[in-house]
Amino acid sequence: MPHHAMFRRRSWPAAIVAMSLAMLLCAGCIEGLEYARRSLGKGQQTREKLFLSDGTEDPVWALRLEARPGYDLVNGDPHHWQYTNPGRPLRVLIMRARWPSTGRDDIPVEGNLNQSMEDTRLYYLDQSWGKVEYEYFYAPIVDMATPAASSTAGSIKDDSLAATQALGYHWCGGPCGSNLAAEAYRDPSKASDLNSNYFDMAIIAFRADPPGNLAWAGLGVVGSAFTWTKYPTSAGIMEHEIGHNYGIGHGRTTKVRGSSKLEYNSPQYEGYSRMAAGGSVYADDQRSRFNENGHFSPANKHWYGWLVDRDVVFLHPEGNSFPDCAECRTSWSGKLNAMDRPDVVPGEENSPYFAAKIPIGTTGREVLYVFYRTSYPATRKGVSVQYCDRNFGGDSGMTGTCYTYDAHGASYTLEDSAILPGTSFVAFPPNPLVERIGWKEAMKVIPVITVSSVADLDTDSNCPDLICNYDKEIAAHVSIRFLSDAERLQRAPPSIPNGNILVPSPGAPVTLASAARGKVLVVAEDDAKGAGGAGELQVTMCPASGTSTVFFYDDFPVAGTLLGAPLSYGAMESHLVFAADCCTEGASIPVAGVRVVVLRQNDPQPHHINEIEIFASANPTVNIAPEAKCYLLPSTGTWYNGQHDGLQPRLNDEDLTGTSHSGVPHSGGGKDFAMCVLQQAVELSSVKIVPSSTWSSRNQNYTLELYADVAMGDLASNMGPVKAVGKLWQRLVEHSGVWYNGGDGETYTVPSLSALPSDWTCEANAGPQGPTFTFPAAHGKSYAIVDATAAGTAVTTSVEHSTCPGTDATLDFSYPTPEPGGTQSCHPCPSKALDRTGIEACPSDSVACDLIHVPGPGGGLFQARGSQGGRTRYKGRQGAEIAWNGAGEWEMRASDGTVTAKQTGNGFEPGWEATGVLPAEPYRGIKAVVVTQNKEDVLNLADIEFFDENGVNIASEASCWNLPAAQGGQYYVGGPDGEAPQANDGTPDTFTHTGDGANLGKKVACVFPEPRALAKIKVLPRSGHWGRSNNLNLTLFDAIPDDYPPTMATFSGPFSIELEAQDFSSSNTETEICKMPFAPAANPWATSPAVRQCVETRDFSALGDAEDEGRVHVMEGGLGKLMQPQKFEVWLCVFNASCVANVGPANPPPEDRAALAGADGVWGTADDDAWLDWACFVFDEEKEVFLPWGFNSELRLFSPTIVPRN
Repeated sequence: MPHHAMFRRRSWPAAIVAMSLAMLLCAGCIEGLEYARRSLGKGQQTREKLFLSDGTEDPVWALRLEARPGYDLVNGDPHHWQYTNPGRPLRVLIMRARWPSTGRDDIPVEGNLNQSMEDTRLYYLDQSWGKVEYEYFYAPIVDMATPAASSTAGSIKDDSLAATQALGYHWCGGPCGSNLAAEAYRDPSKASDLNSNYFDMAIIAFRADPPGNLAWAGLGVVGSAFTWTKYPTSAGIMEHEIGHNYGIGHGRTTKVRGSSKLEYNSPQYEGYSRMAAGGSVYADDQRSRFNENGHFSPANKHWYGWLVDRDVVFLHPEGNSFPDCAECRTSWSGKLNAMDRPDVVPGEENSPYFAAKIPIGTTGREVLYVFYRTSYPATRKGVSVQYCDRNFGGDSGMTGTCYTYDAHGASYTLEDSAILPGTSFVAFPPNPLVERIGWKEAMKVIPVITVSSVADLDTDSNCPDLICNYDKEIAAHVSIRFLSDAERLQRAPPSIPNGNILVPSPGAPVTLASAARGKVLVVAEDDAKGAGGAGELQVTMCPASGTSTVFFYDDFPVAGTLLGAPLSYGAMESHLVFAADCCTEGASIPVAGVRVVVLRQNDPQPHHINEIEIFASANPTVNIAPEAKCYLLPSTGTWYNGQHDGLQPRLNDEDLTGTSHSGVPHSGGGKDFAMCVLQQAVELSSVKIVPSSTWSSRNQNYTLELYADVAMGDLASNMGPVKAVGKLWQRLVEHSGVWYNGGDGETYTVPSLSALPSDWTCEANAGPQGPTFTFPAAHGKSYAIVDATAAGTAVTTSVEHSTCPGTDATLDFSYPTPEPGGTQSCHPCPSKALDRTGIEACPSDSVACDLIHVPGPGGGLFQARGSQGGRTRYKGRQGAEIAWNGAGEWEMRASDGTVTAKQTGNGFEPGWEATGVLPAEPYRGIKAVVVTQNKEDVLNLADIEFFDENGVNIASEASCWNLPAAQGGQYYVGGPDGEAPQANDGTPDTFTHTGDGANLGKKVACVFPEPRALAKIKVLPRSGHWGRSNNLNLTLFDAIPDDYPPTMATFSGPFSIELEAQDFSSSNTETEICKMPFAPAANPWATSPAVRQCVETRDFSALGDAEDEGRVHVMEGGLGKLMQPQKFEVWLCVFNASCVANVGPANPPPEDRAALAGADGVWGTADDDAWLDWACFVFDEEKEVFLPWGFNSELRLFSPTIVPRN
């Protein structure tokens, strides 16, 4: 599926001397340095087997290859290497479209188009170290058959391919002939067998407006080799869109959470890979190859064969016992080479590693990579970590999305995302991973990354512009281990390296009494409501002086508390509070000096300043501005060149040539301004302003302002994290003409402290308690640390979550569930189930059901709809319902209110007893399941799974259709009649996709040959396109017309149940269906009311199969004197039945204690609760059902009557 291109302006001026294109673009060379010189040779290193010291082949090589298992070329290479590492140049067909009626000029090959393609060639040649090379072939310009005004991406593709094919140019639909490609590798001379008119990749360029309905600059099909680009294009567009062809989604950060994960074009780009708004490579700019070059991450390079297993160190907590990872280690220390430099080439024997790979789970779809990226100032300061998800398929072998960890996640910027030398970072599983595989599974792998050192590229005079002219080691020295159980379970340690930890009760105010900086307060909350994260943590704080900062986390901050790392490590957000945020409004605050210097633009011009220098009276010749934090605000606009949070280091970096630039100019009024905040208030003597040496008209009307203090800013409005308060002085700075004093700026004397006001008036704020910050839990947990710089900071915390356990029928009931380490987490009780205990606290074995399936006569499918008597009410077809009557009974009612069946007692009863006349026709189950798009969007699903009562996925029994059939468009997945086996083929690697048009009502329908009793339905979203699955209708039919093939009309008739606006954007979402069979009208065998809670719905055959598979243990025998021939003949007992733990006898009878005594011969040890009873049934031969009889401890059918749970 194509996606929007992301733009990034070129970082370097065109005046840089261009290298010879012939030199730049030769096969596998970089300014005379061959990619292969320091490796094993181009096209060999990736395919060469590893050998042990005795000369035998390394047996683990094939096991760890980055490939879809069982999906190889004939020579053993991964299938997708035909596209990513083909051993030959890839042939690229470039088409140019026109609409003669528009009268627009034809697109020339020369100039923009050819230059952009040459830039792209070098980009992929560089980052693959010579393994991917493109040969471009420009077809003649072709006319579009579809009128411009009505053209779509699909019609442009179809028209251009049809027209060029008529001219003899053929796109293979992907890389041509995988087998032929493999043969060409074995014998390079056979490469000429490739037909010269067949092409591996296709690109179409066209002028737009019209067509004017295409709101993008470029599109690339994810995982397949076709790309669109509007003309003129650019290196950034082409490098990015072809990245989609290689299966890569838009790069994001691990801070994406909640609804933001649904949108493919998330604003949380990390800004480093070209797939995440990173930079580009330009063939006429040598510096671009080493600076902000936008290389893909090692997760992608490894998959493509640009890095191979010998270049990667593998780690996992289980070490080499982890499946398919015989080389996995539990810890490692060493160096990681820079992975984004064309002159640091894989294959050196003494420096093998370019990344560390950490698999999560056993499917190969979830991985972590640790690596060192040097082409950005922010990343070369330390080491980066990424989580990547994958789904197998497509020409590229996989499609997926990578999420970069933001190490200092507390800040608004990603300029501090790297793990710095001298620190340790704990890579807890990010929310996208938790939502994909579940919290408990994700928490099994928690790496701890410690960085010792990184290369000194910025200070090495032999590496101008990062281009080193000698054989320099460009690597990071790293240690990786995994979080220990003791560290994992730590919640409130008594002390940390930089201060004490206090743990207050929620709602209890705490004042930090110590004046020592670094005293912190930790608030830990493990009881947020449910794994879905409906709970929230609130912190209110007010510093008496100085500042206080609250850091919020999804996981316990191990790095900041136990490992001495910055408190921002692992945080999801932070908030800085100043004393000025909680002073009493209108109060007079003494002036201690000047804290803030502001330079405000008064004209409707951009703010365009090179430097601000600040001098204090105590030492008027020393510039103290470098100690300040300077901001350029607002932090938005086309030409804005500061950081996301408004920080602009160029204003105070003592480099008089580096210029700052605001965004889109405002209409004057001082809306654009620079602001420098000193660490503390001081008496100033002067301020020097160095304007830009160009655009002098922008420097003629400024105001210089001084302020006493700072308060919280407004990041949401792009106005920075702080704002100036307590205005003390200002002066107008006017200049007619060039404002530039020999390049050294202009100095302005400011008033002494005695000449400034003695106090300032407190402005409106949050009040004396200070502001309150709310942090929602992502997966049932949330934590906060408050760091104060001075004594007197007051902190109050509160937690909003469901009562645990609940006692009010109007609440969402909750019950405690054990978590790893013995902690408790409150989860909501099933509000959509017939719970056992009414309005009491629900037990952990309650079954949460969205639907109830009652088989047999009078049965049907019932859906939770509303409530009655404090209980959920269930609605069925034709007005039937199940409801609580307030008198301790569940009732099944016909449409006229007649009670047809009851379940008596104050709890959950598995069987219904008829009290009225029941329909003779039995309800058999579900015939068809239909998923319908409920919003204006395409319908794009990975898979649909159907589970029977034994937990077996029976989806393969159904036939699925994508409707309406043959919708058209290049993305439609389905046959001419709509048949779409991709919907239920049991793998998320394939998918269904509707055709052109984002229309409400498109369907995927799955039909069973005969109605089936289902226990669970799962609709799996397509990875990276979750937003297309967050508003779907799920409709269940017990009967449909006998149409083949089915059409949209087939599913327009009466249905059993429709669940509207369902959110299936998480792969863990399940629709539970509880089976509740009718009980026999009378049961003379039950020994007590308690035993009637036991039910066995499997027949003898199913029980036999389950016993053979070790899923159940049974005992059986004849009834002897109790036998009634042809009616009751045999008994059967089931061990560890679900009902036994709740209603079975708590202790064994006295006569069994000797048999069950421990080694000391005494019954009553701590293991008493590890023994369970047997639930016993008699079989009704006529009705072929099991009737509850009693517990073996009472019936004593065999001895011992109870046995160990294990």
